[in-house]
Amino acid sequence: MPVKNSPKKRASFQLLAPGASQVCVAGTFNNWNPDARSLKKGKDDQFRTWMNLPTGTYEYRFVVDGEWREDPACQQHCPTPFGGNNSVLEL
Repeated sequence: MPVKNSPKKRASFQLLAPGASQVCVAGTFNNWNPDARSLKKGKDDQFRTWMNLPTGTYEYRFVVDGEWREDPACQQHCPTPFGGNNSVLEL
């Protein structure tokens, strides 16, 4: 959980998604809203975004053309009540 009044740190998100038309990131930092943060597609098929977040621990997933996915580059995961895993970000 984020710590109130804590300093903010830059959190970067990227996902290689050839053929995808839209990639978003949803997590505890935006109330799991899949439309709150879109990633921009680069010429290399990498989708990227960043945001400044208060220090703390966050869970998140990517939403690729409506399909929820773990971050394959993230080393930390935790189980969800739906049978999959969330990716974990520590700032």
